[in-house]
Amino acid sequence: MKKRLGAAFFLTPVAAIYLMNASWNAGASEGALQIVSHRGVHQTFDSKEVDANTCTAAIIDPPSHHFIENTTESMKAAFDYGADAVEVDVHATVDGEFVVFHDWTVDCRTEGEGVTRELTSAYLKTLDVGYGYTADGGATWPLRGKGVGAMPLLREVFSEFPEGRFVINVKGNKSRDAEPLLGYLNDHALSGQVLAIVSGPSFAGEFNALSSQIRASSRKTVKACLQSYLLRGWTGFVPSECAYGVAFPQNLAPLLWGWPKRFSNRFGDRDYFVMMVGPLSANTQGVDTPEGFARVPLSFRGAVMTNKIEIIGPLRAQRAEEAAKSGRVRTKDATSQKEG
Repeated sequence: MKKRLGAAFFLTPVAAIYLMNASWNAGASEGALQIVSHRGVHQTFDSKEVDANTCTAAIIDPPSHHFIENTTESMKAAFDYGADAVEVDVHATVDGEFVVFHDWTVDCRTEGEGVTRELTSAYLKTLDVGYGYTADGGATWPLRGKGVGAMPLLREVFSEFPEGRFVINVKGNKSRDAEPLLGYLNDHALSGQVLAIVSGPSFAGEFNALSSQIRASSRKTVKACLQSYLLRGWTGFVPSECAYGVAFPQNLAPLLWGWPKRFSNRFGDRDYFVMMVGPLSANTQGVDTPEGFARVPLSFRGAVMTNKIEIIGPLRAQRAEEAAKSGRVRTKDATSQKEG
């Protein structure tokens, strides 16, 4: 009898925690899966060859298209392939502008020289952003000459895509850049197009202290959110550490309490920005293959980052079409059974 009571005493809270976090008995979450195109349609490379000093333009895969990252042409292609948002990299310039470009210096991708943030926007817009790309160690330069003047200002990007939505990756970690960027977004009426901002902890902390609308996250805040949710998410509450958004590796997702339906509901109810990125230990920052996308649950209602929107965008459209057809079939069958 005592053994039975002891087992019941132990199993009852376990069962309660299980039911509270079970995905199968959760209602469908609102919204739809979002696809974020990393840098637009761009030239990819093998991340395992990269260190802090690597010029990634010099190790690209053999090109299958002519698009160059962080250009308006590459962003248009991404939206055309079905991206809901595009991630762009941004630097402050010495003349008060914000330019869309990835690297800390211009030496790798362009014919210019110097630290990006120490140059003027006028000079940066003269450079060829396709100059330094090669897939064969410099034997050929397939994009050279194709990116002259193609480095855009942030306001030009938003003007080009007035209905577009963006994730802004602010390069560097200067807290003094937070107020100018917020003012820049407000002055140009751009804030409504920003899904989220990503940067270093100093910038993110200062930006969040100034902004009540747009949230900024950093590796530090993302790590704190994941750790706290893994520890306390079984309670059904979303920790305060997650208020600035969360990104998580695809292969970590099954460990998240309530994955996928309840997890989506909990974060969606609070309108937190949630994004799945590529698997841990993979050579990518995104979900880039048909096999990887097939492992994204139909009921997940956050964002998925991809380097291959040209692959993932059509797959998402195909998935939606198949789901719609399946829904129509079930509705028809149910109507026939009812009438019969």
